[in-house]
Amino acid sequence: MTLDGRVTKTLYKDNLLIPSRALAVAIAEEWEMQGERIDLKDLKLNYMLAKAVRTCNDESLIKYMRSTIQNTLENDQICFQIDPLV
Repeated sequence: MTLDGRVTKTLYKDNLLIPSRALAVAIAEEWEMQGERIDLKDLKLNYMLAKAVRTCNDESLIKYMRSTIQNTLENDQICFQIDPLV
């Protein structure tokens, strides 16, 4: 995806490669809803994608996310399996 002939960047200045047309349209719609002033709090999809791209490119963030996810899965009661024999 390009913007004015330039590669689209994330909020963190990483290249934003969008894998599908539907996602590109959703991102464009978020930007179109902005008024004269850009409110980053309203760009939730853009923020999520920027975080994902940043995480994929930063080893320390990858380790942090893995640790956070692992801790959640180990402590989340929804993830516990019920013994079918009980």
